[in-house]
Amino acid sequence: MFLPALASMRKRSLLNSITSLVLCSWVAVAIALVAEIWWHPIALLMVFVVVPGFVARACNLMGAILGLAAAAGVFCVGLLPPIGRIEVSSPTARMALFWMLALGLVAAYVFARPRGSGRVTHSGSKSR
Repeated sequence: MFLPALASMRKRSLLNSITSLVLCSWVAVAIALVAEIWWHPIALLMVFVVVPGFVARACNLMGAILGLAAAAGVFCVGLLPPIGRIEVSSPTARMALFWMLALGLVAAYVFARPRGSGRVTHSGSKSR
């Protein structure tokens, strides 16, 4: 009785994590493309801080953390100089990337859903 509900929860959690990873990656790519046209790249890193909070609220915390790590990789390769390599040469950009990761983690933890909300009971229905 309990094992199918547990497997369903794990599958749903995995699906939410993958969805939020893809969502954060696409938003990071979009921000990187916009940065080439309009804004200063380091300022856009701080704009991305709110994305993990929204993703943690909509999907789950683990997905927001994985998405934040993927976004940091996207920004290292596609936004911050030297473009195309995973290193960041400017100390200012490196510090901005650090603050994006630190504040993004805080936003993800603050806006994440409580762990006990919407638990599945033995019968498969949600309890509050």
